[in-house]
Amino acid sequence: MQRGSPSRLYAVLWLHTVRTRRLAWNLVDYMVSMSLWAAINSLMIIAIFGVRNSGLAVVVVPWVFYTTGVGLTAGWINYYTATGMPEYELHTGHNPLLTVAGRIITASAAATPPALIAAIALHTMFHVNANPVALAAASLAALLVGHSYSLLITAVGASQGIPGSMLDLFGYASSMLGGLLLPLRYFPQWLRELALATPLAPLGEATRAAVNPAYTWLDPGLAWKLLAAWIAGLYAAAYIASRRYAEKARREGVKTTRF
Repeated sequence: MQRGSPSRLYAVLWLHTVRTRRLAWNLVDYMVSMSLWAAINSLMIIAIFGVRNSGLAVVVVPWVFYTTGVGLTAGWINYYTATGMPEYELHTGHNPLLTVAGRIITASAAATPPALIAAIALHTMFHVNANPVALAAASLAALLVGHSYSLLITAVGASQGIPGSMLDLFGYASSMLGGLLLPLRYFPQWLRELALATPLAPLGEATRAAVNPAYTWLDPGLAWKLLAAWIAGLYAAAYIASRRYAEKARREGVKTTRF
C-alpha cells in the first residue's frame, strides 16, 4: 500500500467494494435477516401503540441503518485481525482502523434494501406517510451514528484485546429504552433524561417528526442539532482512539480479539 493518502483511500474503497460484490450471497442473507427483524419491530410497535399510531413504526427504517452500521463495522475487526493485515499496514505507516472504517460501504449496501422494504411496507399496509427527505436524512444520520460509534468501540476494544461488541452500550436494549424504537413522549421524566445521554433519543425524535411532529416530545429542530453534535463528537472520539490504538500497536504489537 503506497504512502500517499489518495492511494490509501482508493485501496480501502476498492477492498470493501470488491469484497461486498464477491460475497453477494452473504449480503443477501443479511438483507433477509434484517428485513425480518424490521418486520418484527414494526409489528411490535404497532401492537403496543395501536394501528392508529402505526406511524410510530417508521423508526425501524433508521434502526436498520444504525444496527447494520454497528454490526458490520465493529464485528469485522475479529476477522480482520486474524488475517494478519493490521501488522502489515502498521509497518507501512497505515492505520488499520482506517481500513475498518471502509466497512461503511458494506453497511450501506446491506442496510438500504431492508430499509426500503420496511418503508414501502409501512406505507402500503398501514398508510404511513413520512416526509421522504426527512426520512432519508434520518437514515443517513443513523448510518453515521452507527458507523462512528462502532469505530470508537472498535478502537478501544482493539487496544485492549477486547471484542468491540462487548463494549456496545447502545445495543438492542438501548434502542428500546434509549428513545429510538419507543417514543420519548411515553417515558417517565427520569428515563427521558437518561435516554438523552445517548444519540438514539434525538435520532428517534427526528425520525418520528418526519411522520407527525405530534409524535415527538423533543423539538425536532433541537433533535437535529443534538444528533449533529453526537455524530461530530463520536467521529472525533473515534479518531483520537484510533490514533492511540495505532501508537500502542506499534509499540506492543496487535492484540487479537478472538480465541
